[in-house]
Amino acid sequence: MSNIREDIRQQVNQCLKQGEKERLGVLRMISSEIGKYEIDKKTSITQDNFIALLNRLRKQHQASMDQFKDAGRQDLYDIEVAEKAIVESLLPEQLSDEELDKLVSEAITKTGAQSAQEMGKVMGLLKEQLFGKADLGQVSKLIREKLSS
Repeated sequence: MSNIREDIRQQVNQCLKQGEKERLGVLRMISSEIGKYEIDKKTSITQDNFIALLNRLRKQHQASMDQFKDAGRQDLYDIEVAEKAIVESLLPEQLSDEELDKLVSEAITKTGAQSAQEMGKVMGLLKEQLFGKADLGQVSKLIREKLSS
């Protein structure tokens, strides 16, 4: 799906014209990551792979934010927050906590899961449905909480 690559390229050009340095840097990083992916896999990036790439970048920024905050580096923390926001702006809209809670409850009912040992059944049902729309780590935590109580 070369449209993804072209969309990023157009956004880079728009940022150049408007002088948005922070967004420009993040978009160039994403473009580079897409290029690495396409070279490694010897195929064009798909929408699902692009979402997975953005999720990976979001997690990297979150880890950096945590480290900078612990180290007391507010200046670097602020940069990571801004970059993470740019990455998140390219992701599909995330589900609200209420919507997520409802979907998890429905999946638990549908699978008949009773304990945390059956968590895999619930995750299997939800994983494809929630891909790119919710942090699967958060989903996993929510399922564990619901099955534990």
